[in-house]
Amino acid sequence: MRHLILFVAVTLCAACSGSDGKTSPETPAPSPGDVGDGCARGALESDLGLTPMTGPKVDEGTLMAPGNEGYVVSSTFLRLMDSDTSKKRFQELFTPILAGFANRPGMLAFQLGLSASCNTARTLSVWSSAEAMFDFVISDEHMAAVNAVDEVSRGGSVVVHWDAATLEESTWEEGARKLAASTGPFY
Repeated sequence: MRHLILFVAVTLCAACSGSDGKTSPETPAPSPGDVGDGCARGALESDLGLTPMTGPKVDEGTLMAPGNEGYVVSSTFLRLMDSDTSKKRFQELFTPILAGFANRPGMLAFQLGLSASCNTARTLSVWSSAEAMFDFVISDEHMAAVNAVDEVSRGGSVVVHWDAATLEESTWEEGARKLAASTGPFY
């Protein structure tokens, strides 16, 4: 857990990378809700640093194939404000969420991605059911983050979830496609 928190702290405080391209070469056309800064929610950032994937359905860092029951997958794209105060606040809000995942019923896998060039945070979480995911959504630690989103988001942030029957439907790339197609709400 300490390495995840340290990763968040170091990445959020890091200077922009030397790359002048913010998104991958396959950057799609802007989607509704994109803000025109070159950091589209539908294109994974070229400098996206990922924490290790963790959870009971992870084997040697890799998500295991879903059984007949499938997965419910959620992905978040958060455009962070660029101030020391908001970065500190993001850490304060995210630390209890990370700490709670280890014992969260129905949470099967989780990974955080951070981009210094776009100053964005992404999540990919895998759940046993929509009920388990929504139990997390209304948890105290998550509601604290929801209620403070205007303290950390600079706008254009969004979250999506979907049912996945295969590993291919449970990836960052699928999350980016779902995020690009989202019509909001944006926060």
